[in-house]
Amino acid sequence: MSPGRRALAGWVALVLAGAYAVATLALAPADGDFGYDSDAYLAAAGRLAAGEPLYPAIGPDGLTPVGRGAYFYPPVVAAAFMPLAGFPESSARLVWYGLLIALAAIVLAWLVRSMPPSSICRSSPNCATAT
Repeated sequence: MSPGRRALAGWVALVLAGAYAVATLALAPADGDFGYDSDAYLAAAGRLAAGEPLYPAIGPDGLTPVGRGAYFYPPVVAAAFMPLAGFPESSARLVWYGLLIALAAIVLAWLVRSMPPSSICRSSPNCATAT
């Protein structure tokens, strides 16, 4: 595959991934389970900032029910979300999902860029400029 075609394939993949991400976020409010982990991270960051315990209490009957957004992750994750804890929940979610989409685009661009030329192109005289 020529460098130009490889670049075009990368851009097409990025556009398709972006369209998928936008469609997923547009449909997210209809999905009751969407954002479960981010709810847990943001709530834990708020509790950490307030000096409250991160984890649910363990009583004689087991864990205290905590409902949606139960936090069972390492404390460092809550600390990493502390910058978002001061934002309103909808803004914090938007920033978080925006960061995830940007990271996915960066990884996808890196993967496309590091793809080796196909073996067919190496044996074809039309692909002399492929690297």
